[in-house]
Amino acid sequence: MGRWMWTGVLAIGVALGLYACAGAQPGAEEPRTVQDEPTLKKIARTGVFTVGTQPDAVPFSFRDDKGEWQGFSVDLARMVHQEAERELGRLVKLQFVQVTPATRIPRLREGAVDMIAEVMTYTRERDCLVDFSIIVFVTGQQLLVRAESRVQTHADLVGKRVGADRGTTSANTIQRLEPRAHLVLFDSASHGFQALQSGQIDAYTNDGVVLAGLLVTAKDPAAWRITGDLISYEPYAFAMRENDSRFRDLVNHTLMEAIQGRKYIALYNQWLGRSGLVPYPLSKEAQLFLLLQAVPAS
Repeated sequence: MGRWMWTGVLAIGVALGLYACAGAQPGAEEPRTVQDEPTLKKIARTGVFTVGTQPDAVPFSFRDDKGEWQGFSVDLARMVHQEAERELGRLVKLQFVQVTPATRIPRLREGAVDMIAEVMTYTRERDCLVDFSIIVFVTGQQLLVRAESRVQTHADLVGKRVGADRGTTSANTIQRLEPRAHLVLFDSASHGFQALQSGQIDAYTNDGVVLAGLLVTAKDPAAWRITGDLISYEPYAFAMRENDSRFRDLVNHTLMEAIQGRKYIALYNQWLGRSGLVPYPLSKEAQLFLLLQAVPAS
């Protein structure tokens, strides 16, 4: 699945049309707020680097049995933290703060967090509100249903109750592809899965890798089935406040160094490799895609 997942969603991404910020309709996103203080200056003043993330996005960001933050995105954020300390020439506290898909952009724009690192899709609409790093992962949207369900694709959702997370591309995609489905919104993936388990909804939709992560922690994984072709292109990236090129460069150069120096691959294999927590093997095409984003150091 991993190999064609990367190839297929990249093909979908190439087919997307143009999007102009001037005509953007942010919808549920908050209106623009002004944050004048550069991020690195704020971190130096407060001595804290605050990262917004989700607690139930296995294997990207979650809390372990001890309450500690873990995951692929969390570990990449730790690399950014180390680089920020090196840039500032001082020790800085790393603080992870829980956000939801609906609150992450407002909290970033108002300065409550300095960066979003979880399973956030880089879209042109969101790019009108915040800045993004290079892409760190690619997936696509699918459906989670009971094993005995007759639902196979989004075309089978007519008249069905379909759960999605509030403020996500998944909700928008289902509304566009199957407007006759009854969309039910939740604050997080864990809430959506709980509703599916209790029979409140007939299907839950999210990115395929997020659905696979839910099954890792499910009491009876065999009772559930991930179904349907990938119906969207979901490139994940880290989000930052707009027009702060110094901090954006620091984030991007950290990620590029990790990709070129194989630290990224080691982390990917740990969390998403064949023996990782949620196996999503990285194909040669995906590795090439990542490397092409990493510009030379000098």
